[in-house]
Amino acid sequence: MVGSCTFKNNVLIRYDGSEAIVEIPTYYEVGGEKFGITQIDQQVFYYNENVEQIIMPNQITKVGIFAFRECHNLKSITLSNSIESLGDSCFWNCYKLESIHLPTSLQKIEPYAFWNTSLKEIDIPESVKDIMLGAFNNCSKLETVYIRSNEVARTWFTEAYQTFSRCPNLQKIHVPEHLVAEYKNHELWSLYGDKFEAIGGNTNA
Repeated sequence: MVGSCTFKNNVLIRYDGSEAIVEIPTYYEVGGEKFGITQIDQQVFYYNENVEQIIMPNQITKVGIFAFRECHNLKSITLSNSIESLGDSCFWNCYKLESIHLPTSLQKIEPYAFWNTSLKEIDIPESVKDIMLGAFNNCSKLETVYIRSNEVARTWFTEAYQTFSRCPNLQKIHVPEHLVAEYKNHELWSLYGDKFEAIGGNTNA
């Protein structure tokens, strides 16, 4: 245990603190042996009303299901530059979260990851090949999306939920120029056909 954080092997499994700013330790030490933190387990910060900012060490590769779900005051999170996946519903109903930088290590955005957040723009790096069911569902303030993958991103729809369901202010989805027509005619993406435009000079840093 380090401060309010409890670890098992290389995983953060519990947080019992009330701090507004949480900086997850890079490692913890047991009997002189150091264990680097590489994962955040499921539900670690679930329903924590105190946390406003999370800072991750850069060796974390995975965030578990519901990890930050219902963190109603979470406004800012610095993701690890090694993160590969964001778990199912991990930011569900974090309705004060207005922006997030997705690093180029990210490969998959799991279902409902950003459900009912206040994101206004999201830049999805080239490394992301899977944008799962309802990933940005109910993001009522979302206006602009960049999908930078050089192939059409895989997604999944149901009758009730699509990638950008209930995003009434969504205006533009920017994709690589050579994919605009394919997105517009794609079985699962054509619902947003009038919103696709070619990416301009912006790059994902």
